[in-house]
Amino acid sequence: MDVATPIHRWSPLMPIRFLPLQVILLFVRYINNVQCRAGYSSHQWSNGASIAIINPATAGTYTVTVTDANGCTGTTAATITVNPLPTPAITGVTSFCQGLNSNLNAGPGYGSYLWNTGATSQLLNVSTSGNYTVTVTNGFGCTASANTAVVVNLFLFRVINGPQALCIGSSGTLNPGSGYASYLWNNGSVTQTINVSSAGNWAVTVTSNAGCTETTSSTMVINPLPTPAITGVYYYLSRYYNYFRCGVPDTITTYGVMVQPVRH
Repeated sequence: MDVATPIHRWSPLMPIRFLPLQVILLFVRYINNVQCRAGYSSHQWSNGASIAIINPATAGTYTVTVTDANGCTGTTAATITVNPLPTPAITGVTSFCQGLNSNLNAGPGYGSYLWNTGATSQLLNVSTSGNYTVTVTNGFGCTASANTAVVVNLFLFRVINGPQALCIGSSGTLNPGSGYASYLWNNGSVTQTINVSSAGNWAVTVTSNAGCTETTSSTMVINPLPTPAITGVYYYLSRYYNYFRCGVPDTITTYGVMVQPVRH
């Protein structure tokens, strides 16, 4: 620190006197600025500034020379350290299917975490679409934020179209609908539709373009065919010969109807 040189003043009305040495004290603040004590007539900083308060943005040594009302000068310096900001990055699966969830990770090593959901942990479990932001604080007290968007893909496949009951010997087509990336039936078929003619449970797993999968099934019932039988009495009474040319029919024709006996 420079020490002021004694100043000799002469006045015909007063004896010569020596001013005491002036010790200039500088106070340095490290919060947002570097400041020397107010009350000096001038300030000259090493970065060229000539004001009492400067706000350095870069690390380094800052020197100031001040002059008081008596013309005395003093110099002091302060070293500023600029601490690094944290650099959070949110990792994790940000696009997944409905019914699933994902852990978002803000990264390790920070003093504190604060998500926009109110959570204060490094990991955040999410199951709904939306924007998620985390603010972290490092060991120097510096803060920074990161954000990410989460998309939950909805998948509403539920029904297989087609008959649920068939007759023996017939077949039906089962169809889960179009627009899916892939199909896999429980009989090994990978086509959109299958033709079935037997009873059982027919299941299909479809995959959407977003990679979501859904499985549903349809139960097929095979009903037996009916077994019709012609019932009734088949006979010929001779006394009704007048209905026939020779009393006996020339031919006998069988019809697929129920024949009722002649009542008399």
